[in-house]
Amino acid sequence: MKNFVNSKRPLSQGNLFLSKIEEYIPANSIIFGIQAFLESYSWDSWLREYEAGKIGRSIIHPKYLVGSLLFGLIVNIRSTRKLEEAANTRVELIYFLDGRTFDHTTVAKFRLRFKDALEDLNREIIDSILCKDADALHTLVCDGTRIRANNSLFNTRKGATIERMRADILAELSKRQRELDVIFEQEQEIERVRMEYEALLQEQQEVSVQELQAANAEAMRVLKQKEQELEQNRVKSEYEKKKMMRRISALEKRSKNLEKSLHKAQENDKRRKAKLGKNAMPSRVPIADPDANVLLSKEGYMAPNYTPVVTVDGATGAIIHQEVAANSEEAFIVKESVELAKELGGEPKEFLADTAFATGENLEFLEKEEIQAIMPSITNFAASNPANREDPSQPVNQELWKELPKKGSQLSKTAFIYDDALDAYHCPMGRLLTFAYIDNRKTQVRRYVSKDCSNCLLSSQCLKNKTTKRSIKRDPYDDVRERHGRLMLKEESIEKYKERSPKVETVFARIKGLQKIRNFLTRGHERVKLEWLWICTSYNLKLLLLSQ
Repeated sequence: MKNFVNSKRPLSQGNLFLSKIEEYIPANSIIFGIQAFLESYSWDSWLREYEAGKIGRSIIHPKYLVGSLLFGLIVNIRSTRKLEEAANTRVELIYFLDGRTFDHTTVAKFRLRFKDALEDLNREIIDSILCKDADALHTLVCDGTRIRANNSLFNTRKGATIERMRADILAELSKRQRELDVIFEQEQEIERVRMEYEALLQEQQEVSVQELQAANAEAMRVLKQKEQELEQNRVKSEYEKKKMMRRISALEKRSKNLEKSLHKAQENDKRRKAKLGKNAMPSRVPIADPDANVLLSKEGYMAPNYTPVVTVDGATGAIIHQEVAANSEEAFIVKESVELAKELGGEPKEFLADTAFATGENLEFLEKEEIQAIMPSITNFAASNPANREDPSQPVNQELWKELPKKGSQLSKTAFIYDDALDAYHCPMGRLLTFAYIDNRKTQVRRYVSKDCSNCLLSSQCLKNKTTKRSIKRDPYDDVRERHGRLMLKEESIEKYKERSPKVETVFARIKGLQKIRNFLTRGHERVKLEWLWICTSYNLKLLLLSQ
């Protein structure tokens, strides 16, 4: 005889329905934590944003909209239409909203407001996480990722194509404007004729009844009919005018977007040409969201993307700072993160990041702040580099030439060793590149140039085109780069750097994998920044609730 599972709640009438709605929700549901935290939070900064004394429908308290949005981001309900549906069908939200409902338009508009208030809420969540660990804010870890923009993969164009598209839009706009002018003229003509017929109608009404019946009854009928026709023409003209104005407004908006895209394409092409010369290929720019950048996705193909960046506290895993780069440059967040960590009451001792963040400015800033920078730099003092020899005035062993570091087909700067005492560089053949001139007086970039190298055995790997001399640039940050490069060779630095990936890549894995956030819903850099703030706030809130 087999043992079958018995019902824990027999389907008798008295036990069929639970007495309270919260009894339908699992005890470990995150909605209870969200409710408890938001009830203890002061909403003054949010309520100040509402327009005082505005007459109309009663407002929904921001607590309910914020809670619904954060819950939706945590459980992967990002669409405002789906969130509206969930508010009526999902038991957690029905319980949280306590019978309240909202429409998707309200939520869509709400999440684009209250940037400062949302930052204040995120700050309080961060404070609640950090206070639980004595080592909080001692180690900061930073990284960026790629998230798809709200722009079709195929809706990107080159500058020349955008220019033609804009010319077509402007021609269409001019045509529609002329049509609108004709409609205005027709309206004026209709109004003039209407006034004439109104005057005639008034004259007919002043005629005596006997005369009207005898001679003017037919004329009165014609005037009345004409008046109706004029009114119909006026209504039709008004409809056509509104329709045309909507078309013109849409064309003007599209023209502005194309103008922005064209400007961006021209700037990108200018930078590419300065870097690659005649070999530079024209760049492609997104059309629907010109603020996005066509970049290589993590999936391995070119697509319109944004580059969101986060700084994570190494001890707690909280996102203490988040940003969205205007382009693919991510290094700007380092200084901001250190300053914010100090505002939060921390004393950062270490800053972990990858090579993209190891700019000269950042390394100098961290050195002045006495914060150890754990990030690989563009220097190469490793033993695997044959240029790092005991006596740089002697040539590198010919057997090791193929191992010299290169940038493309040319020997890179790391194959040349700087001698501080001589203020000169030693090339792999032991020859000197001495100071020649200041290449850029504004940035104080110094240029070091060799003597004639045309007879050098490494000239084919070292010299560009038909030049006979090799030159090296040295900027004011090269000293700090070299000091940092040597520090990164230490075993303790190598071991510490291994902690970077688990601490920060885990954050992106959870956001993309668990919260299913692989694309932005909004367009425009400012709106995307606000959307990323909502996402990071939901991440921090979930982290806080799971730690309790």
